[in-house]
Amino acid sequence: MNIFRYLATGLVLLICASAGAASVQELACQLADSGQFMKATAVITMVLAETNLPSSERRELEKELDRLPRIRLDYPLTHDALFEKLKASVSGLTREEFEGWIAAKRFDVRMIDGEERFMASSVANLFFRYPELNPRRTPLHEEAAEGDMWENAVAIKQAVKSGHTPYVLPKNFEVTMTVTVASNVVPAGETIRAWLPIPRDYPYQNGYELIASSPKVLQTAPATSPIRSVYMEQAAPTNAPAVFKIVYRYATKGVRFDIDPEKVVPFDGKDAEIAKFTREAPQVVFTPEMRALSKQILGDETNPARQAKKFYDWISKNIQYSFSTEYGTLDNISDYTRTHRYGDCG
Repeated sequence: MNIFRYLATGLVLLICASAGAASVQELACQLADSGQFMKATAVITMVLAETNLPSSERRELEKELDRLPRIRLDYPLTHDALFEKLKASVSGLTREEFEGWIAAKRFDVRMIDGEERFMASSVANLFFRYPELNPRRTPLHEEAAEGDMWENAVAIKQAVKSGHTPYVLPKNFEVTMTVTVASNVVPAGETIRAWLPIPRDYPYQNGYELIASSPKVLQTAPATSPIRSVYMEQAAPTNAPAVFKIVYRYATKGVRFDIDPEKVVPFDGKDAEIAKFTREAPQVVFTPEMRALSKQILGDETNPARQAKKFYDWISKNIQYSFSTEYGTLDNISDYTRTHRYGDCG
């Protein structure tokens, strides 16, 4: 036992006992960022034991306490486990080559309680970020889907031009969705509640129709719900999985808007629905670095449509597609993408 280490931990906890929740949260974040997850958890847990903690401060600390195990879930792979997964996916991979990739920082990695841990999506992200490795991918990655998407995009563009409507080429889909809760995860007889996502209505998407379900659908969210779902429930069976299944159909169309830059005017801020997409949010913060980059990309351009195109083109050329960690664990999603130069569709 390292008595000095435990004395130091005790001193940290004593300091926290006399600090405000905001200071504790800041300390916990610092501990987590330096890889000391167990110490951060201990700090927050001790402060949450205080009965007179204001509800707003308690909520923030509970959020931080919840974030730490979710970060662990995002980084489950040890050094050797990552090598084994890569060996199964990269033809001819040697330990020497792998160690070279580690040294070159090709993978998302965090120190967690003294151990180097790698992101769950490390294998997929390797091929996103280094496409020259695709010929070595096992099984070989099929590029037919990318070709089909390109042909579909060209067909949509042509249909919009000839039909003078932004919504074209309707397609009908029939979908089967099954969600299974493993045996004995929930005590037998207890109610399991499930919300299964279904398509909401848009100008380009409609016609949702439930064909079959098991168990019975008890409630369906309104067609315009931003998180539309069907609600189902069943008692947990004994020594058997609980299965929720729906079969439905819906229709969707290709979408393209031909925008004339000369007809576009700046947003005046009055439309509340649009305004909420132009302001900062808890995990979208306009840092000084982000503002400076925006000015650099825009240059002297003042037309809103051409400004949007400049942003789009810059992202296309400078940001690689790559799976991100869970958004709820990030302080600033946009700045994460800016600093890493990669991100996903969120």
